[in-house]
Amino acid sequence: MRELVARMLYDSDNTAANMLIDHLGGFAPVNETMQQIGATQTVLQRRMMDFEALAAGYDNLTSPADMALLFQLLYTGAFPDAAGSQEIINALLQTTDRQKIPAQLPPDVAVAHKIGTLPQVEHDAGIVQLPGQPYILVLMSQELVSNAAGINTIATASRLVYDEIVNSP
Repeated sequence: MRELVARMLYDSDNTAANMLIDHLGGFAPVNETMQQIGATQTVLQRRMMDFEALAAGYDNLTSPADMALLFQLLYTGAFPDAAGSQEIINALLQTTDRQKIPAQLPPDVAVAHKIGTLPQVEHDAGIVQLPGQPYILVLMSQELVSNAAGINTIATASRLVYDEIVNSP
C-alpha cells in the first residue's frame, strides 16, 4: 500500500490511485473522509482517466481552499492519520514533475507538492519549505488554451509569491 500511495503522489500515477480507490472501498469512503475533515468541495465521482465517465458528466472536484486545508493538515500533523503525515510529505518532496511550483524557485528550496494535469487543466499544490517561513501554495487552472501556457503561468506565479515572501519585512 505504501508503494501505491508513494507512486500516486510523486509520479501522479493514476493506476496506483485507482487501485487505492478500490482498496478503500470506492468513492463513498473517500468522500466521507473529505467531508469529515472539512474538505467539503472535494468529491470523487469517477476513477482517474475514466474519460467515458467524464463525458457522461462525472468529474472529480476540488477547490484551492480544500487543497490548502489538506496541506495544512499534513503540515501540522492534524491529518486523520497523523503518523503518516510526514511519510506523505516525504513522498511529495520526491514529486518528479517539477515544471510548476518549484520550476523557477532556487534549487535548494524544497517543495512537497502534488500536480494535476488533464487536457486544458494544470494544477499544483504544496508546501514550499523555506527555512523559518514555510508556506502553502495552491495554483489551479482550467479551460486553458494550451497546457504549456498553464504550466508557465503557474511557475511564474509561484516565483512571484516566493519573491514577495522572501522580500517582505
